[in-house]
Amino acid sequence: MLFILMWLLIVLAVVGSILVYRQLSGLIRKRAVRGKGGEYGYPLMGQKAPDFILPSYDGKRYALSELSRQYGLLLIFVDTGCRHCTPSLETFFQELKKLPGLPYAILVNSEDPESNPELYQELYGDDGLLLISNREVHEAFQAEGFPFYLYIHPDQSIIYAGHSSLGLFNSGMFVAS
Repeated sequence: MLFILMWLLIVLAVVGSILVYRQLSGLIRKRAVRGKGGEYGYPLMGQKAPDFILPSYDGKRYALSELSRQYGLLLIFVDTGCRHCTPSLETFFQELKKLPGLPYAILVNSEDPESNPELYQELYGDDGLLLISNREVHEAFQAEGFPFYLYIHPDQSIIYAGHSSLGLFNSGMFVAS
């Protein structure tokens, strides 16, 4: 009888530990609510997006507020040293086929002297707007980690933030035509 009681206590302790672990790891992974706003509690959600004028690889300069004013704009922050950025962009372009015409700009952080921003120009230069970015822009948008996706509504408010484009496409904010 004592053996069965000890066995039952061990099973309850293991099951309890698993439940506590799942609850705590879920809280750690989701710093806030997952859903329409993105993957975690982005501090600038719903606020007016910072405005910058950035150069592109074709030599022109673009104001982010002007680019987003008519249809909104998806900003994709990447870093030339990021090993996750290229696979994430490939996934993004696969999903983008479902929503042709979604305006986006890739902001390439190229402050690292050993970086190769031309790689992004070669891979994605024909598909959309590539802007040369810097640490100041990334900090103003509080873009932590790469890649980082932000959607700016035409009213200039930030309505999506996350490290994956799939959350954006699965959010229901856009309807495929």
